[in-house]
Amino acid sequence: MNLLKSVILIAILILIMVGIFYFIGKESSGSMMDVSVDVFLDNGGFAHISNINGTLREVNKISIPKGNEIITPGVTANVIYNQFMIGYWTSAGINPAVPLNSTTTYNLTVGLFENPKRGSDVSITVRLVGFRGEELDSIVTTFKIP
Repeated sequence: MNLLKSVILIAILILIMVGIFYFIGKESSGSMMDVSVDVFLDNGGFAHISNINGTLREVNKISIPKGNEIITPGVTANVIYNQFMIGYWTSAGINPAVPLNSTTTYNLTVGLFENPKRGSDVSITVRLVGFRGEELDSIVTTFKIP
């Protein structure tokens, strides 16, 4: 009889755990923004941001990157929605051996801790940072979420 009670108790606990995981799993999708940044290096050796593209995609929350330290020299990106930062700062290092008069594309993935609504506007802030952390160039671009 004690064995039967123990088995029933264990079965109830397993059902409760499955219910908790199911409830948590329902809210397990999140968003991240894939940002493509073109950096142009002119004849004088000065770098400029020449183009930004962004694509929003839904992923499992566990797959959302949590950002990283700012890499100098580098390109940093963040996402703004309703005047609030909704993404983790993300950074990629710049290759110092890029030839003059050339364009290099840097791909950054910005993890979002809030999902913007479809049809709304989000702004992507991209900064070009020098060796000492000084801002060399900065662009804010607005995208409509499809």
